[in-house]
Amino acid sequence: MSDSEQQGKRPREELPSSVTNKSAKCDPCPVLDINLPPPEEENTVKPITVEPSSNSKDETAPSPEAQRRVSVERGSALAEALPITPEAENLGLASRVSEALSNEDIDLARVDALLTNAIEGLSNPATGQLAAKYFYLSIALIAKRSPSLMLLPMVLCEALASVPSWPVELALVYLEDAFGSRVWIDQENCKGFVANLLTAFPKPPASSGPPSDQGEAPTASAPHGGASSGAHLDATKADEGGLSTAAASTAARLLSGGGDKARRLQAGCPKGGLDRNSISAGTAQGSLSSNTPAPHSAAPGTAAAAQDAAAAQVPVMARFAAPGAMDTVRAKFVELQSSFIKSSASRENPRNTLRLYQLGTCYPAGRQAAANVLETFINSSSHFRAARLLLDCVLDNTTTDGAEDLHTVATLLSMRLKPLHAAMFTEIVGRLVGRRREYGALALKLFVTAEVQSKNPHNLKCIANTIMAMPSGTAENEIASLLQELAAGEEARPHLRGLVRRLWRACAQHLKAAALARGLLQEWPEMQAQSHAVKEAWLAQVIDLLCMVLLLGASGEVDAAAAHSFRWEVAGAQRDAVMWCQNLLCKYLPGLEAEHLTLILRRLLFVQGPDAYFTAGETYGDSEHAALSLLQARPTSSADASQAAGMPVHEDMLTRICLMGLVDTYPLSRAEALGLLECCVERAARLHCHDHGVLQ
Repeated sequence: MSDSEQQGKRPREELPSSVTNKSAKCDPCPVLDINLPPPEEENTVKPITVEPSSNSKDETAPSPEAQRRVSVERGSALAEALPITPEAENLGLASRVSEALSNEDIDLARVDALLTNAIEGLSNPATGQLAAKYFYLSIALIAKRSPSLMLLPMVLCEALASVPSWPVELALVYLEDAFGSRVWIDQENCKGFVANLLTAFPKPPASSGPPSDQGEAPTASAPHGGASSGAHLDATKADEGGLSTAAASTAARLLSGGGDKARRLQAGCPKGGLDRNSISAGTAQGSLSSNTPAPHSAAPGTAAAAQDAAAAQVPVMARFAAPGAMDTVRAKFVELQSSFIKSSASRENPRNTLRLYQLGTCYPAGRQAAANVLETFINSSSHFRAARLLLDCVLDNTTTDGAEDLHTVATLLSMRLKPLHAAMFTEIVGRLVGRRREYGALALKLFVTAEVQSKNPHNLKCIANTIMAMPSGTAENEIASLLQELAAGEEARPHLRGLVRRLWRACAQHLKAAALARGLLQEWPEMQAQSHAVKEAWLAQVIDLLCMVLLLGASGEVDAAAAHSFRWEVAGAQRDAVMWCQNLLCKYLPGLEAEHLTLILRRLLFVQGPDAYFTAGETYGDSEHAALSLLQARPTSSADASQAAGMPVHEDMLTRICLMGLVDTYPLSRAEALGLLECCVERAARLHCHDHGVLQ
C-alpha cells in the first residue's frame, strides 16, 4: 500500500523532485534567473508526513478549520525539516536576505523588495509549480530563522512608512478581516499598521482621535483623514527605498486570504513584528544561519531602549489621499455591515459586533445601525461597558441634520433603559439637544406626543430636561409649534388643556408664559390649505390655549415685583394678539362674523368673565380667581380696591383696534371697538405714569 493510501484523506506533502532527488538535474529558475545546485546526500529533505488522528473517520470530511490547521502544521514542518547548510542558503532568496541583513547598515529596503518579489511570485497565477514551491520554501526558511521579518502587515507598514499615499486595497482588506476572522488586525505588533489604515475613515468631528474597533484611539502624529492630509504624491509612485503600491496591492490580496498559499502564509505569521533591534541582533549572531534567538540590543527600561522604541515606531498619518479612496472605503463598509448584521456571526460574538458598530460611527448609516441595537446592549449587564463606549461614539459623531442622523436621534431618544441608567438617559438628552436646534425640536415632539398618548412622569421629566438643554428662548416657540400641530388633529384636541396644565406644573420654572403665548400666535402655513370647519376649530383651540397659558403664568406670580414685570409681558402678548387678529385671523376666515371677532378680541384682552376661561370640569378656586384678577387689572377683593393695579397698554394696540372699527374690511362694529378702547385706557390710567409708546 502506498503512503498516500496509508494517510487516508491526508496525503503526505513532498518536496519537488528537484530538491529531494539527488540525481535530478536542476534547471535555472525562470523567476529570479539563478541556478539551483543539486543538494548533497546528507542534505536531502525527507518527505514530511502528518499522521491522521486516531479518532478520525473516513466517512466524515474534515472541516475547513481542520484543513487550515493541517495546512499550517505542514508549512511549519517543512520549515523545520529544511536543512540549514550553505547549499540550502544558496537557493538565492534566503542568501540575498541574509546578505542584506549582514551589512553594517541593515538594508531594510532591500529586504522589503526581496520579500515583495516572493509574495508577488506566490500570488501570480502564471508562476510555475516549481517556482511557487521555491518561493514558499524560501519564505519558510526565512520565517524559521528570522520570524520578525515574516509578519506581513509589519513588512508592509515598514516598507510603506515613507509613502504618503497608500493603495485603497489595504483599507478594504482591513475591513474584510474586521468583519471576518480577524486573523491579523488584533495582533499587538500590528497596531501601527492598523492605526494608519484607520485614517481611511473620516475623523469624528467631536472625537479626540480616529475611530477604532479596538476601543482606543491610536496616537496620531499627523492630521487625520485622507482628504485633509495635503499629501499629493501619486498613489502609484513609491518613495525612494519604499515598497511600490503595486506590490502593496498584491500583498493586500494575500492578506485578504485568497488562495491556499496565501492562507498558509497568513496563518503562519508569528506574533513578533518587524523590529530593527531584533534584526540587527540576529545579524550579529549569524542572521539566517543561526538557531539561537537574538537578544535585544538595549536593556528594557533604559534610555537606549526608549530611543530604539521611538525610532521603530511608524508615524500615524493620513494615508489615503487619492480621490475617491474614502468613498470607496465607506461603500465597502456599508456593504459588509449590511451583510454582517443579517448573519449569525453578529449574534455569536457580541463583543466583536460592538467593535464593528463603533468603527462605523463615522458614517451616518453606521450610526443609524448602531442606534438600533444600543438599547439591547446597554440593558445587558455583560455588555454594558462596551455598549457605553459605542454610545459615546454615536453621540460624538451625530452632528448633521440629514435624514439618517435625525433617525439616529429619534432612536436614541426612544430607548427604554432600566431605572439604573436613568442618569445616562438624561445625559443623552443633554448632549443631543444642545447640539442642533433640529434635535431639540425632535426631542420635544417625541416626548410631548408620548405624553398626549399616555400620561407618564417619565415623559414630563424628559420634556423638562430637553427644555433645560435647549438655548434660552427657543423652547417656547418649539412647544407652541407642537401645540398648533396637535390642535389641528381632532383626536388630540380634547387632551390639550390637560397636557398644558401638566406641562406647566413640571416645567414652570423653565418657561415664560408670555413667550409661549407669542409662539402660539405665529403663523402656521399648513392651516391655509385646510377646510373652513377645521380652521374654525383650530383657531378656537389656539385662542383657548393662549388664554390658559397666560392664566397659568399669572397664578405663579405672588410677589409684587414679579407681578409688575409679568404685567409688562402680558401687555406685549396682548399687542401681538390684536395684530394677529388683524393680519391672520381674517386671512384664515375671510367670512368671519362680527360677533365672533368681537368675542375673540374680548377673550384675548381678558374682558370676559370666568366662564370664558375655565371649563365646567376645572376647578375655579382662589388661585385661579387671583390670576384672572391680575390679568383684568382689578382688585382681588373689596379690601384691596384702593390698591387696584392697572395694566400697561401699548399705543400700537389701541391704534389697531381703532382701525379695525373704522375700516369696513374688518367685521368689528365701531361701538364694540370703542368699548374695548375704553376698557384698555381705564386699565392703563390706574398706573399713573407714561412711557414712550405705552400708556401706563
